Amino acid sequence: MVMVFGLVLAGGIGSRMGNNGKPKQFLMACGKPVIIHTLEKFCINGAFIKIIVLCPSEWVSYTQGLIEEYLSSYKKNIAVASGGNSRNNTIMEGIRYIEDNLHNNLDLDIVSGALHYSKYYLCRIFTKTAGLTIHNYIKRRQLTEAAKLLVFSKKTVIEIAIISGYKSQQAFTDIFKAMYKTSPAEFRKTGKFYPLQLEIQLKNPPSNMDLKKDDIVFATYADVEDWMELASQAADGYPGLDQAAYINKLHQYINLERALILRNGDITSGIMGFSAGTGNIDFLAVHPQYRHLGIEKLFIKKLLDGLLYNREITLTTFRAGDKADTGYREKYCQLGFEERELLVEYGYPVQRFVFNPEKGGI
Repeated sequence: MVMVFGLVLAGGIGSRMGNNGKPKQFLMACGKPVIIHTLEKFCINGAFIKIIVLCPSEWVSYTQGLIEEYLSSYKKNIAVASGGNSRNNTIMEGIRYIEDNLHNNLDLDIVSGALHYSKYYLCRIFTKTAGLTIHNYIKRRQLTEAAKLLVFSKKTVIEIAIISGYKSQQAFTDIFKAMYKTSPAEFRKTGKFYPLQLEIQLKNPPSNMDLKKDDIVFATYADVEDWMELASQAADGYPGLDQAAYINKLHQYINLERALILRNGDITSGIMGFSAGTGNIDFLAVHPQYRHLGIEKLFIKKLLDGLLYNREITLTTFRAGDKADTGYREKYCQLGFEERELLVEYGYPVQRFVFNPEKGGI
């Protein structure tokens, strides 16, 4: 999309030498040369637009300032008029820009500048809406794409490091190993790819966000597609998840009424698979847009108040200091879970946690 600002009163088209020694096209208006100045990287309602300004050269900075002020005011008015939907649109603009530039150097300053928003405002609403910071989202998405290239391409590690936005192979190897628990070379040898973070898909939620534990119901086979979509969105909490094996297990959970689902309108807000015999939560995922609403607490209350009445509940999550953890460990500690032994599940180092209802919590 192109927007043109300016007023040409009279004259024609000519050329003159630019600073680089090449001819530069200009127009004549009122006897003065009018520069064709292009402003890039403006984004409005999901569409990236190019703005062309036709004005005398000495007016370019002033005109650009006016346009930026207008666009900022326009976006704020839209935000006030549409409330939460506008915030989602802003985050989706940010996600789209990040996804289109994963192979470039990216940070908060670059993304906020591209979207024409204050970096503090964008950081705050992105974290609240998407469930993690822009910095973490960018890093996890770039490493996920790097892992994909390691398994499915013949590019060298240094090539993949540069494509992923790292300046050296060592810097790339250090962060890759911290997140994937193995070096890029060893990960390639396994021939198995799994994502740290898939692209977040946001939806406009219903106005009623007051969810209760009684809204949680047993999942049915009709829920499998939506269940798996949310499981993919929660890939950050379950590194190395084998989806084919997981679907088979989900069918068993549905048959045994051990699969719980929470919906809010058309959005699957949370899912849980548990084992009645052991009291273990085998899988618990919450939609990114609902992670600040205490959905995990609702599911655990659902177990304690009936399905696993007054029994110990166990689960496994990240070990202390794991850089791949986006906040799961802290959340379970806040709910009253206590640390137990260190384990390795599906080749990944984890720790078991236990909730004892007699000690309170939740």
